Amino acid sequence: MLARINNVAFRYVVSGVLSGIPFLFIVWLLNVRFELNYEYSTLLAYIVTVPLAYVLHRRFTFQSIQKVRTEFAKFVITGAGFFAVSLILRNLNIETAPTATLLMVTWIAMALINYIVYRTWVFD
Repeated sequence: MLARINNVAFRYVVSGVLSGIPFLFIVWLLNVRFELNYEYSTLLAYIVTVPLAYVLHRRFTFQSIQKVRTEFAKFVITGAGFFAVSLILRNLNIETAPTATLLMVTWIAMALINYIVYRTWVFD
């Protein structure tokens, strides 16, 4: 069983990287190149990359055979929660930590939380 958990965790990381690269590129493109504010850039990147992330996690990471409609709705709800938390933390004016540090901590913490939520609720 431990080998299966490690295998799923590895596939989760691979899927996260494969869906994270286009996400980060879209945010960079919209925010830096086209000077769209960060929140809108992130929202648009999320909307564009959610289907890719869902398919990767459904087919590759968790190899789910559950109903797509229910799973996708749960996946979007989980992602929306991540998006909201990351925006809240980004907008906190914490003097001791730079924004980039807060974003990195948020992403790491949320990746771990999302893995647990995906495994126990979305792709159960």
